[in-house]
Amino acid sequence: MTKDAHYFIGIPVREDIQQWLAEWQNMLQEKGQLAYKSWTHPSDLHITLTFLGAVSENKITAIIEELEKLEDLFAFHLNIGTMGTFGKGSQPRVLWAGVEVNEVLTELQDKVASSCSMFGFSKESRPYHPHVTLAKKWDNSFNKELVLPEEAEFSTKREMMVDHLAVYKIHPSKSPKYEIVTAIRLN
Repeated sequence: MTKDAHYFIGIPVREDIQQWLAEWQNMLQEKGQLAYKSWTHPSDLHITLTFLGAVSENKITAIIEELEKLEDLFAFHLNIGTMGTFGKGSQPRVLWAGVEVNEVLTELQDKVASSCSMFGFSKESRPYHPHVTLAKKWDNSFNKELVLPEEAEFSTKREMMVDHLAVYKIHPSKSPKYEIVTAIRLN
């Protein structure tokens, strides 16, 4: 019996913004102040809409078919930039680039989560906090606390047009580890 693959639904980050955020990652790593065990591969940068976890092939096919039926999903612009963290202030588990919340993004996330809930997936109880994960898994053996850099570079933002979402398959032992299984165009 084969193990079901893990999936999530998200918004791919445009290639030029991937490169820009990869420059952030390189600058942060060179400073040596951030002790993360895992830095996101630039090709894996995305905005998660809904994490699914383990899903059978039949069920992921049905989810994709349901997502393709969604109407009133329109292309929109969003801003990516600024830096923040999730977790304990001194040793946070996730370092991220922020995504400005807007009504269209929130509505898209809600419709995607609602569609997935029809297949038995729970909707997240916490408020949606869109972001692009830059690094995760703080290394506790590192004897410094996190100090976010104050350079203006890390508070800039870039605009991105969102004209599709994607269903991703996770390959934990590969790099990059996320494979787009299908892209779903927005009107």
